[in-house]
Amino acid sequence: MKYSKEVKIGILTITALFLFYYGFEFLKGVEIFKSTNTYLVIYEKVGGLKVSNSIVLSGFAVGKVSNITILQNSNNNVLVEFAIDKKIILGKNTKAKLYSTDFLGGKAIELIVHGIEYPISEYDTIPGEIEKEITESLQEKSDPLLKKIDTTITSINKIFTGFGNGGEKINESITHINEILIQNKKQIHEILISLHNTSLILEKTIPKVDALVLDANTSMKKINNIPIEKIGENLLLISHNLNTTIALINKGQGTIGKFLTQDDIYQNLNNTITNLDSVLVILRENPRHYFAPFGKKKKKK
Repeated sequence: MKYSKEVKIGILTITALFLFYYGFEFLKGVEIFKSTNTYLVIYEKVGGLKVSNSIVLSGFAVGKVSNITILQNSNNNVLVEFAIDKKIILGKNTKAKLYSTDFLGGKAIELIVHGIEYPISEYDTIPGEIEKEITESLQEKSDPLLKKIDTTITSINKIFTGFGNGGEKINESITHINEILIQNKKQIHEILISLHNTSLILEKTIPKVDALVLDANTSMKKINNIPIEKIGENLLLISHNLNTTIALINKGQGTIGKFLTQDDIYQNLNNTITNLDSVLVILRENPRHYFAPFGKKKKKK
Protein backbone atom coordinates (compact mmCIF):
# COMPACT_ATOMS: atom_id res chain seq x y z
CA MET A 1 0.00 0.00 0.00
CA LYS A 2 1.48 3.28 -1.06
CA TYR A 3 1.03 6.53 0.84
CA SER A 4 0.95 9.87 -0.78
CA LYS A 5 3.64 12.43 -0.15
CA GLU A 6 1.25 14.55 1.94
CA VAL A 7 0.46 11.63 4.30
CA LYS A 8 4.14 10.90 4.81
CA ILE A 9 4.83 14.57 5.58
CA GLY A 10 1.90 14.63 8.08
CA ILE A 11 3.13 11.49 9.89
CA LEU A 12 6.67 12.86 10.05
CA THR A 13 5.41 16.19 11.40
CA ILE A 14 3.33 14.53 14.13
CA THR A 15 6.27 12.33 15.11
CA ALA A 16 8.60 15.32 15.25
CA LEU A 17 6.13 17.29 17.41
CA PHE A 18 5.74 14.30 19.72
CA LEU A 19 9.49 13.89 20.10
CA PHE A 20 9.95 17.62 20.57
CA TYR A 21 7.32 17.84 23.32
CA TYR A 22 8.46 14.84 25.31
CA GLY A 23 12.10 15.72 24.74
CA PHE A 24 11.43 19.18 26.14
CA GLU A 25 9.59 17.68 29.12
CA PHE A 26 12.48 15.31 29.74
CA LEU A 27 14.95 18.19 29.68
CA LYS A 28 12.79 19.94 32.29
CA GLY A 29 13.19 16.95 34.55
CA VAL A 30 9.80 15.37 34.01
CA GLU A 31 9.88 11.60 34.07
CA ILE A 32 8.11 10.59 30.86
CA PHE A 33 7.83 6.86 31.34
CA LYS A 34 7.53 6.91 35.09
CA SER A 35 4.47 7.60 37.22
CA THR A 36 4.99 10.75 39.31
CA ASN A 37 3.13 13.16 41.58
CA THR A 38 3.54 16.91 41.32
CA TYR A 39 3.68 19.22 44.35
CA LEU A 40 4.13 22.96 44.82
CA VAL A 41 6.29 25.06 47.11
CA ILE A 42 6.70 28.85 47.42
CA TYR A 43 9.98 30.61 48.25
CA GLU A 44 10.90 34.27 48.67
CA LYS A 45 13.92 33.62 46.42
CA VAL A 46 15.49 30.54 44.90
CA GLY A 47 19.13 31.69 44.52
CA GLY A 48 19.86 29.99 41.20
CA LEU A 49 17.51 27.00 41.38
CA LYS A 50 16.84 25.67 37.90
CA VAL A 51 14.42 23.33 36.21
CA SER A 52 15.64 19.69 36.44
CA ASN A 53 17.48 20.30 39.74
CA SER A 54 17.18 17.32 42.09
CA ILE A 55 14.57 16.67 44.77
CA VAL A 56 16.26 14.75 47.59
CA LEU A 57 14.81 12.59 50.37
CA SER A 58 17.23 11.18 52.97
CA GLY A 59 20.13 11.84 50.58
CA PHE A 60 18.48 9.98 47.68
CA ALA A 61 17.19 11.70 44.54
CA VAL A 62 13.46 10.97 44.22
CA GLY A 63 12.46 13.61 41.63
CA LYS A 64 13.26 16.82 39.81
CA VAL A 65 12.10 20.41 39.56
CA SER A 66 9.62 20.64 36.67
CA ASN A 67 8.71 24.34 36.57
CA ILE A 68 9.57 27.69 38.17
CA THR A 69 7.23 30.70 38.10
CA ILE A 70 7.51 34.20 39.57
CA LEU A 71 4.36 35.37 41.37
CA GLN A 72 4.40 39.13 40.73
CA ASN A 73 1.05 39.54 42.45
CA SER A 74 2.49 37.98 45.63
CA ASN A 75 5.55 40.13 46.42
CA ASN A 76 7.51 38.48 43.60
CA ASN A 77 7.68 35.17 45.44
CA VAL A 78 8.73 32.14 43.42
CA LEU A 79 6.45 29.17 42.81
CA VAL A 80 8.35 25.93 42.30
CA GLU A 81 6.73 22.81 40.88
CA PHE A 82 8.44 19.46 41.31
CA ALA A 83 7.59 15.91 40.40
CA ILE A 84 8.59 12.93 42.53
CA ASP A 85 8.08 9.19 42.40
CA LYS A 86 4.42 8.33 42.96
CA LYS A 87 5.47 5.72 45.53
CA ILE A 88 6.80 8.48 47.83
CA ILE A 89 4.12 9.55 50.33
CA LEU A 90 4.32 13.02 51.86
CA GLY A 91 2.57 13.92 55.12
CA LYS A 92 0.96 17.23 56.04
CA ASN A 93 4.00 18.17 58.17
CA THR A 94 6.43 17.77 55.28
CA LYS A 95 8.77 20.71 54.51
CA ALA A 96 10.80 21.48 51.38
CA LYS A 97 14.21 22.96 52.25
CA LEU A 98 16.16 24.75 49.54
CA TYR A 99 19.91 24.29 50.06
CA SER A 100 23.26 24.69 48.29
CA THR A 101 24.98 21.57 47.01
CA ASP A 102 28.43 23.15 46.43
CA PHE A 103 30.41 26.41 46.40
CA LEU A 104 29.54 27.02 42.74
CA GLY A 105 25.90 27.85 43.40
CA GLY A 106 24.32 24.46 42.73
CA LYS A 107 20.88 24.09 44.31
CA ALA A 108 18.58 21.26 45.31
CA ILE A 109 15.44 20.77 47.39
CA GLU A 110 15.46 18.39 50.37
CA LEU A 111 12.15 16.94 51.51
CA ILE A 112 11.87 16.73 55.30
CA VAL A 113 9.06 14.30 56.09
CA HIS A 114 7.68 14.23 59.63
CA GLY A 115 5.25 11.32 59.56
CA ILE A 116 2.90 10.13 56.81
CA GLU A 117 -0.21 9.44 58.91
CA TYR A 118 -2.02 12.27 57.13
CA PRO A 119 -0.84 12.19 53.48
CA ILE A 120 -1.29 15.23 51.23
CA SER A 121 -2.73 15.17 47.73
CA GLU A 122 -1.08 15.91 44.41
CA TYR A 123 -0.60 19.61 43.61
CA ASP A 124 -0.84 20.54 47.29
CA THR A 125 1.48 23.33 48.46
CA ILE A 126 4.27 22.32 50.84
CA PRO A 127 5.80 24.84 53.29
CA GLY A 128 9.25 25.88 52.16
CA GLU A 129 12.35 27.03 53.99
CA ILE A 130 15.73 28.27 52.77
CA GLU A 131 19.03 27.13 54.20
CA LYS A 132 21.74 29.75 54.46
CA GLU A 133 24.27 29.85 51.66
CA ILE A 134 27.61 28.22 52.38
CA THR A 135 29.34 31.55 51.76
CA GLU A 136 26.94 33.32 54.13
CA SER A 137 27.62 30.77 56.89
CA LEU A 138 31.37 31.13 56.39
CA GLN A 139 31.05 34.90 56.45
CA GLU A 140 29.03 34.86 59.69
CA LYS A 141 31.63 32.62 61.34
CA SER A 142 34.58 34.58 59.98
CA ASP A 143 33.32 38.09 60.89
CA PRO A 144 34.04 37.75 64.65
CA LEU A 145 37.49 36.27 63.85
CA LEU A 146 38.29 39.14 61.47
CA LYS A 147 37.25 41.66 64.13
CA LYS A 148 39.56 40.00 66.67
CA ILE A 149 42.44 39.99 64.16
CA ASP A 150 41.82 43.67 63.40
CA THR A 151 41.80 44.49 67.13
CA THR A 152 45.04 42.54 67.64
CA ILE A 153 46.77 44.32 64.76
CA THR A 154 45.65 47.69 66.17
CA SER A 155 47.07 46.79 69.58
CA ILE A 156 50.38 45.70 68.04
CA ASN A 157 50.60 48.98 66.15
CA LYS A 158 50.02 50.90 69.37
CA ILE A 159 52.80 48.91 71.07
CA PHE A 160 55.30 49.62 68.30
CA THR A 161 54.24 53.27 68.27
CA GLY A 162 54.83 53.40 72.01
CA PHE A 163 58.27 51.89 71.54
CA GLY A 164 59.09 54.51 68.92
CA ASN A 165 57.98 57.42 71.08
CA GLY A 166 59.49 56.03 74.25
CA GLY A 167 63.00 55.39 73.02
CA GLU A 168 64.44 58.23 75.10
CA LYS A 169 62.73 56.92 78.25
CA ILE A 170 64.18 53.45 77.65
CA ASN A 171 67.67 54.92 77.26
CA GLU A 172 67.23 56.90 80.48
CA SER A 173 66.16 53.72 82.30
CA ILE A 174 69.19 51.81 81.03
CA THR A 175 71.52 54.63 82.14
CA HIS A 176 69.93 54.67 85.58
CA ILE A 177 70.39 50.90 85.91
CA ASN A 178 74.07 51.20 84.98
CA GLU A 179 74.56 53.87 87.65
CA ILE A 180 72.98 51.60 90.28
CA LEU A 181 75.26 48.71 89.27
CA ILE A 182 78.39 50.93 89.51
CA GLN A 183 77.39 52.27 92.93
CA ASN A 184 76.76 48.78 94.32
CA LYS A 185 79.65 47.02 92.63
CA LYS A 186 81.28 45.99 95.92
CA GLN A 187 78.08 44.56 97.42
CA ILE A 188 77.33 42.67 94.21
CA HIS A 189 80.87 41.21 94.24
CA GLU A 190 80.41 40.03 97.85
CA ILE A 191 77.07 38.44 96.99
CA LEU A 192 78.65 36.56 94.09
CA ILE A 193 81.47 35.29 96.37
CA SER A 194 78.88 34.08 98.91
CA LEU A 195 77.00 32.26 96.17
CA HIS A 196 80.24 30.62 95.03
CA ASN A 197 81.08 29.46 98.57
CA THR A 198 77.56 28.13 99.01
CA SER A 199 77.86 26.14 95.79
CA LEU A 200 81.15 24.60 97.06
CA ILE A 201 79.49 23.56 100.32
CA LEU A 202 76.65 22.00 98.37
CA GLU A 203 79.11 20.05 96.20
CA LYS A 204 80.66 18.56 99.38
CA THR A 205 77.26 17.81 100.91
CA ILE A 206 75.74 16.06 97.88
CA PRO A 207 77.89 12.85 98.24
CA LYS A 208 76.74 12.52 101.86
CA VAL A 209 73.16 12.92 100.79
CA ASP A 210 73.71 10.26 98.13
CA ALA A 211 75.09 7.90 100.81
CA LEU A 212 72.03 8.52 102.98
CA VAL A 213 69.73 7.82 100.05
CA LEU A 214 71.67 4.60 99.32
CA ASP A 215 71.33 3.46 102.97
CA ALA A 216 67.63 4.26 102.86
CA ASN A 217 67.25 2.19 99.69
CA THR A 218 69.10 -0.72 101.30
CA SER A 219 66.85 -0.56 104.37
CA MET A 220 63.77 -0.51 102.17
CA LYS A 221 65.04 -3.58 100.30
CA LYS A 222 65.50 -5.42 103.63
CA ILE A 223 62.00 -4.42 104.68
CA ASN A 224 60.66 -5.62 101.34
CA ASN A 225 62.42 -8.98 101.84
CA ILE A 226 60.63 -9.62 105.15
CA PRO A 227 58.04 -12.38 104.54
CA ILE A 228 55.11 -10.25 105.66
CA GLU A 229 52.58 -12.58 104.07
CA LYS A 230 53.97 -15.59 105.97
CA ILE A 231 53.97 -13.64 109.24
CA GLY A 232 50.38 -12.64 108.58
CA GLU A 233 49.43 -16.29 107.94
CA ASN A 234 51.10 -17.35 111.22
CA LEU A 235 49.25 -14.62 113.13
CA LEU A 236 45.97 -15.75 111.60
CA LEU A 237 46.79 -19.38 112.60
CA ILE A 238 47.62 -18.32 116.17
CA SER A 239 44.42 -16.29 116.35
CA HIS A 240 42.42 -19.27 115.07
CA ASN A 241 43.99 -21.65 117.61
CA LEU A 242 43.36 -19.15 120.43
CA ASN A 243 39.73 -18.81 119.42
CA THR A 244 39.42 -22.61 119.33
CA THR A 245 40.95 -22.92 122.82
CA ILE A 246 38.64 -20.25 124.25
CA ALA A 247 35.66 -22.00 122.69
CA LEU A 248 36.67 -25.32 124.29
CA ILE A 249 37.13 -23.60 127.66
CA ASN A 250 33.67 -22.06 127.39
CA LYS A 251 32.24 -25.50 126.62
CA GLY A 252 33.87 -26.92 129.78
CA GLN A 253 36.37 -29.12 128.00
CA GLY A 254 39.88 -29.59 129.37
CA THR A 255 41.20 -28.88 132.86
CA ILE A 256 40.80 -25.12 132.69
CA GLY A 257 37.36 -25.47 131.15
CA LYS A 258 36.17 -27.85 133.84
CA PHE A 259 37.63 -25.65 136.52
CA LEU A 260 35.88 -22.58 135.20
CA THR A 261 32.54 -24.20 134.39
CA GLN A 262 32.05 -26.91 137.10
CA ASP A 263 31.12 -25.55 140.55
CA ASP A 264 31.96 -28.77 142.50
CA ILE A 265 35.66 -28.53 141.55
CA TYR A 266 35.67 -24.94 142.68
CA GLN A 267 33.97 -25.87 145.99
CA ASN A 268 36.40 -28.74 146.64
CA LEU A 269 39.37 -26.50 145.98
CA ASN A 270 37.89 -23.82 148.18
CA ASN A 271 37.31 -26.34 151.03
CA THR A 272 40.87 -27.64 150.67
CA ILE A 273 42.25 -24.12 150.93
CA THR A 274 40.07 -23.44 153.99
CA ASN A 275 41.24 -26.65 155.74
CA LEU A 276 44.85 -25.87 154.91
CA ASP A 277 44.40 -22.42 156.38
CA SER A 278 42.98 -23.93 159.60
CA VAL A 279 45.97 -26.31 159.90
CA LEU A 280 48.38 -23.43 159.42
CA VAL A 281 46.60 -21.45 162.16
CA ILE A 282 46.89 -24.38 164.60
CA LEU A 283 50.56 -24.90 163.75
CA ARG A 284 51.21 -21.22 164.27
CA GLU A 285 49.53 -21.24 167.70
CA ASN A 286 51.14 -24.51 169.01
CA PRO A 287 54.41 -25.05 167.20
CA ARG A 288 56.09 -26.99 170.09
CA HIS A 289 53.27 -29.45 170.29
CA TYR A 290 53.83 -30.60 166.78
CA PHE A 291 57.49 -29.92 166.17
CA ALA A 292 58.98 -30.69 169.67
CA PRO A 293 59.75 -34.40 168.97
CA PHE A 294 61.87 -33.39 166.04
CA GLY A 295 64.02 -31.12 168.30
CA LYS A 296 64.79 -33.58 171.16
CA LYS A 297 68.14 -35.42 171.32
CA LYS A 298 68.42 -39.08 172.28
CA LYS A 299 69.91 -39.78 175.77
CA LYS A 300 73.10 -41.83 176.05
CA LYS A 301 72.85 -45.08 177.95
